[in-house]
Amino acid sequence: MTSAPDPRTGLRFTREITLLDNGYALRLTALNTADRPVRWALWNVTQLPGGGTVTAGLRRPDVVALVAGTGTPEYTVDGDRLVVPPQDVVGKLGVPGTAGWVSYGALTLSFDVDPAGEYPDEGSPLEIWLEHPLPAPLASLGDLDPPARIVELEVLGPLTRLEPGATTSLTIHAGIVRA
Repeated sequence: MTSAPDPRTGLRFTREITLLDNGYALRLTALNTADRPVRWALWNVTQLPGGGTVTAGLRRPDVVALVAGTGTPEYTVDGDRLVVPPQDVVGKLGVPGTAGWVSYGALTLSFDVDPAGEYPDEGSPLEIWLEHPLPAPLASLGDLDPPARIVELEVLGPLTRLEPGATTSLTIHAGIVRA
């Protein structure tokens, strides 16, 4: 799937999905169609029904609070793993120390992390968003009105300066364990 060039950013985005025996591969690409350099980081959001535990691999135990709508999501670091239990909170964690994989239920996303790369949101190649229904919208988050329990697994590429005609790509492998 390829978009038209975005008039604001000058980027054209492509998403290629390849079905595999045990899941799929998703390749995101941004092409600079503008006549000026553009600095960009690719960002993929996988949104899933909430209520389960998120587990992510860590190469170092760096985890940061990015958004605290109703609070900061609780988590533990268990050796080389980050564990985010199910909870009623609207908030987001950044994982600068990710080892390049995150699991939720039957799904595991794996992705490359450039240790020398510059990533958005306090250096986070991985972000985990949690939300749950609330009695009223959250004014502090632009009147966000969460409709359900949701988990988002957000994989980011490094910030990249794209000269006119240049591209950047991010590949995510999704493994699915069938019951």
